[in-house]
Amino acid sequence: MSLVGSTQASFVAPSYELVSSDLDSGADSFSTPRCLSGSSSRKLALNGSLRPANPPAPPANIYSIIVAVASSVNDQAEYLQGVEGDLAFVFDELGGRATDPIRVITDVRGWNNREQVLSPSLQSVEASIEEVGRSLKPGDLCYIYIGGHAEMESGETSFMPLPNGERLRGNVLASWLEAAAAGGGRIIAIVDVCHSSAFLKMASVYDIKPDGVLYCTTTRGKEDNGSKGEVIIISSTLCGQLALTIEIPNGKNAGRHGFFTWVLFKHLRGLLVHEWASEGFDGTDTTVSSTAGLPQRQQADAGKLLKALRAECARHTETKNLCPQLSATREGLQELPIGQLPAKAH
Repeated sequence: MSLVGSTQASFVAPSYELVSSDLDSGADSFSTPRCLSGSSSRKLALNGSLRPANPPAPPANIYSIIVAVASSVNDQAEYLQGVEGDLAFVFDELGGRATDPIRVITDVRGWNNREQVLSPSLQSVEASIEEVGRSLKPGDLCYIYIGGHAEMESGETSFMPLPNGERLRGNVLASWLEAAAAGGGRIIAIVDVCHSSAFLKMASVYDIKPDGVLYCTTTRGKEDNGSKGEVIIISSTLCGQLALTIEIPNGKNAGRHGFFTWVLFKHLRGLLVHEWASEGFDGTDTTVSSTAGLPQRQQADAGKLLKALRAECARHTETKNLCPQLSATREGLQELPIGQLPAKAH
């Protein structure tokens, strides 16, 4: 899972998740990989001062799917507390942006009796993606969040073990996403697992130059296979890197969270709630009073977002080697449609 918090943060020992509290507010613990647990402590601070590009019209329809797997086997010793904490947090963030009921696939405790919640299995993941794909049209957007444990299968590929013993392989998941986007629309997959770029990566891989310019480093040939849509992957780690978990000590979302998940959504909210970086909004204050009356941006500069995520990792000893990655089915990526701000912040 992931490692950083919003105002205060603490890291936990290597495990499936690392724990850290709200960055910069005074928490003291960072976790290690999303696997088991450990302990250590330190603070982190978020800086969300990114300037969004002038947006086109907002997406016509916004769909959301959450795949949050807290255990790979029926063994509570391997239950990922960070995934549990992220589920409620991500549900609020993505559910608030969606125009369609959010679909949840999880084994997190206390969620199995809710509507629209399915148990993790290959069938439930594939069926949910196919269902959205049948509705996805040009101009539409779908978020899919994937949090849990991933294991290396070879030197370059990894898989997510499911509680029922099945293995969700990244190349299979990628094919489902590409098929769902074929009729139009865009799918943004947010992946917070260990070895995430080995788990799920699209053909065109992006990097940033020292001056912040986004460029395509690798592409597996032309992607013009008749698809009218696009799949974009925002991943937390490179192959061989463990995702970290953090401890957020206070507030509605107090508890353990994935570092990457926490930082990404805090930055996205910062992009949405301020008009220009020059206005001084730093992305850490998400109260209604700080966002009231500000215009809501629909697009994020992809290069600035990737640079900001990597800069946040570099700021902390526990996460300094982590390298979030951006890939897509097409070359020429410049902006990310990030949808509406959750209603609670309007």
